[in-house]
Amino acid sequence: MTPTSLRSMLNDLFTRWGVQEVNLPYLTTLILFFITLLASGIIYFLTRYVLLRVIKKIIHSTSNTRDDIFLTNKVFHPLAYLAPAAVIGTSTPFVFKDFPAMVPYVEDLVTIIVIFSVMLVITAILNAVETIISQFEVYKDKPIASFIQLGKILNYLISGLLILSVLLGKDALSLFGAVGAMTAILLLIFKDTLLGLVASIQMAANDMIRVGDWVEMKDYGADGDVMNIN
Repeated sequence: MTPTSLRSMLNDLFTRWGVQEVNLPYLTTLILFFITLLASGIIYFLTRYVLLRVIKKIIHSTSNTRDDIFLTNKVFHPLAYLAPAAVIGTSTPFVFKDFPAMVPYVEDLVTIIVIFSVMLVITAILNAVETIISQFEVYKDKPIASFIQLGKILNYLISGLLILSVLLGKDALSLFGAVGAMTAILLLIFKDTLLGLVASIQMAANDMIRVGDWVEMKDYGADGDVMNIN
């Protein structure tokens, strides 16, 4: 059954049920929209089940145990969102054929889903990378968490700006320029967090302190061994 024949079948069915012709586009579009959502949900669960099953089989078949970390951190889970997004995106022109003004809004929603999914994948990859790097003895006294946190901040910032550009219908580059004007406000709000992040990076770059070192700062009531640097 083609999409056109499905629409015609629904129109004929509703006409036999006594639905007025003026209401046919609304009712048909609503039914097609719910069918699309249902199909997207089914495809999401099927994709997630099949995708994870295949990936688990591949990962468990290898002798390398570090690839299991990517599975533990759910790196591949957000990829399942892309399948229903593709279904909704491709079916939108047909579903909203009688209401073409709605097409750009639905397409923007699909774009946001894709951006959000990619953001989740990158975040999960960063978590997995942090876990893997921390297993190496040479990096155990390094503030790896600080660098990973910086990567996450950049990931969230870029993703947020891309989503905002879609919602506002503006070029992402122009929004990046607007961020420069907000830098002073952001620095003031997140001053302590940024200072701590910069300090940890400086200590790592200059090798000023390591895990296991003994630190005493009487003015701040600190006296003991360094357990972690982040």
